Amino acid sequence: MPLGGICAVKGNNAENIVKEMCKRLKHRGPDDEGAYAPSKNIALGHRALFIHESQRAHQPLSNEDETVWITFDGAIYNFETLAKKLDKSHKFRSISSAELVIHAYEEAGLNCLEEFNGDFAFCLWDSKKKLLFLARDKLGVRPLYYCHLDDSNRFLVSSEIKAFFVDPLVPRKPNDEVIHEYLLKGIRGHKGDTFFEGIKELLPAHYVLVNQNNVVVQEYWSPINSSRSTAVKDEKTSDYSSRFLELFRESIRIRLPEDMLIGTFLSGGLDSSSVACLTDRVLKSDFSGDTRAHQVLLSAVYPNNLADEKAYADEVARSVNGRIDYLYPSIKGQWDDIKSFVYHMDEPVPVFNYYVYWCVSRAARSKVRVTFSGQGPDEALGGHGEERMIYYKELWKRRRLLPLLKELLATLPQHKIFKTFNDVDFSALLNLSEKRESTVERFFAPEFAAANNPNETLYTVESLNDFLLNEVTRTLLLDHLQFGDRAASAFSVEMRYPFLDYRLVEYMFSLPASQRINNGWTKYVLRSAMKGIIPEAIRKRRGKLGTPVPMEWLVYLEKEIREIFESKEFCGRGYFNQQAVLRMYDRFCNGSVKRFDRMFYNDLIWRILNLELWFEVFFDQQN
Repeated sequence: MPLGGICAVKGNNAENIVKEMCKRLKHRGPDDEGAYAPSKNIALGHRALFIHESQRAHQPLSNEDETVWITFDGAIYNFETLAKKLDKSHKFRSISSAELVIHAYEEAGLNCLEEFNGDFAFCLWDSKKKLLFLARDKLGVRPLYYCHLDDSNRFLVSSEIKAFFVDPLVPRKPNDEVIHEYLLKGIRGHKGDTFFEGIKELLPAHYVLVNQNNVVVQEYWSPINSSRSTAVKDEKTSDYSSRFLELFRESIRIRLPEDMLIGTFLSGGLDSSSVACLTDRVLKSDFSGDTRAHQVLLSAVYPNNLADEKAYADEVARSVNGRIDYLYPSIKGQWDDIKSFVYHMDEPVPVFNYYVYWCVSRAARSKVRVTFSGQGPDEALGGHGEERMIYYKELWKRRRLLPLLKELLATLPQHKIFKTFNDVDFSALLNLSEKRESTVERFFAPEFAAANNPNETLYTVESLNDFLLNEVTRTLLLDHLQFGDRAASAFSVEMRYPFLDYRLVEYMFSLPASQRINNGWTKYVLRSAMKGIIPEAIRKRRGKLGTPVPMEWLVYLEKEIREIFESKEFCGRGYFNQQAVLRMYDRFCNGSVKRFDRMFYNDLIWRILNLELWFEVFFDQQN
């Protein structure tokens, strides 16, 4: 069962509200719609995108005696294994993952979640127990939100936030605490809160139980606490990379859609190139002669721009003897499209880069219905810059001075590039995060800054593993998955993530730190595993761009952005010092911002702009 949109209501007028919610989710599932209301106070709704005829199972769907009903979004990739165990006591009427979940729940109750290898979100109604049971997959690939209105004894569930607002009882109120964190840090910790007060995100590997008396939220899995996760320490590098490759290959194999082309989003970086090249090998070895023995490579490029990675993407094309469908995104004349992007994202996005996912997903729609993405290794294996410093501190604390010296010496040549930047203030690199946050606060309205400056305890990082666990389960990865899902589903495209098979993630978190950062190389085990599979120019590439967009884009939109920042609505929100924001944007447009600071201000301007457009779309226009 592929991409879908799910919703549910417990409370008065449930069926009518669910039917309206389904309309807001039509883009997630244009092929089918269904609703089931066992009483006037309970209703489930569903939208479906069918990528293969064999998976046509109308939802909501029930068990044999219609005592358990489900609305399900996603796929259980170990369907065949689980179905063989369950069909001894249950009669399957379809080969849908939705029906599998029902029967697994009947057999094992809440413990069924431990058995699923898949990307899913579902809401299940158990009429005998008068119980709503909703759950989200282990890594949070599929989205799920809920809203509990105590005053009216009302509980709503949805794949996307926008669907809640068809219910007049759901209030629209911005969550200033989340807004403050977003503006200040450019990233928010996913603690279950959203930009809308009262609307909660169900976190990855969590479930919710709703009965007549209360609402219980519970975690059911963690990549480091799982009983399946066993620490491995003293193996050879070849053993680590061999096991990694085995798990990665299997993850790709089970995620390939049946009898259909697969699209792969290719940036030219290590992660997406690994997905593309290994997918090519799996298709040619396991599915030769099958329709699946071909993938469509899609890549966004920007000729004559620093953000362009076409040369690396071309290396991949030569390696797999294929061609790439190149997309040339442009922002000129796209102001209305940006507003549509803001609507479909539901919440403000921290960087403009996510607009590229939107453009590539739109291009993919006419070619494929399922795509692969390379998200995952940066967060699980330490592919960002700051992880190195965490690792160095860990080595220092453990008095492993020889490995520390080796890493520092191996890293030094990578920083020669800074010699070309005469405007770099290296002293400012120390405590850079705190200084940047202080800079951002200068653009806040005094009342907003004063009301949202909590005395919070800083997150203490004891090890590289702790830091990466936070990135995977609470911060960076969840942003990538959330906005990647919205971009793809807006065009009825399903995105899958081979690096996020829970078995592979467990393995990555069982590895010693030296398999993440080693001799100056990040994501070391992945680089080792990909030897001979991806081009060496990419495998040994040290720099990364991370699907960027040209910084000139926010200058091209100067007329529209200035109109926004000068508006009385922008001033009246009470979030910003309007004149300070305008002066900062002037400096950015006329080129007086230092090169070292330009990316920082580019991202800050986008966050401010995105927040204001979000207010226009969801509050002023009441979408």
